[in-house]
Amino acid sequence: MTKLLPLDTPQGRHDLLCVSTPGFFRLVQSMPSQRLESWRLWLMQTAYERQSFIDDPMRAVQLARDIYRAKGYSAQWIARKLGGALVREELTVSEKAKTDKNYLLFMAELSKNIQPLWQ
Repeated sequence: MTKLLPLDTPQGRHDLLCVSTPGFFRLVQSMPSQRLESWRLWLMQTAYERQSFIDDPMRAVQLARDIYRAKGYSAQWIARKLGGALVREELTVSEKAKTDKNYLLFMAELSKNIQPLWQ
């Protein structure tokens, strides 16, 4: 979560303590400061939205549609953009399933051919 980063300054080389993004969020959550309460609320809201997108992926699609609409994109452009993303997702899932199946078939065949050598 933390890392010392060497930094050259006019006074010489100093080690600067840096915090990763997850480390920063943990630090914000652990500090008992009332001034950080808005950050904690934002973290809670973001985590809740992320969990809701995992539970119902169509909410993420609807949010993307709303954001594109608010940015002024045409309905046709939005449909093409989101349709293309959905098609890519379907292709990725089907290719992964085929790859997994091919891998399992390969491993089964390999095991069948190697097993007599072990005995």
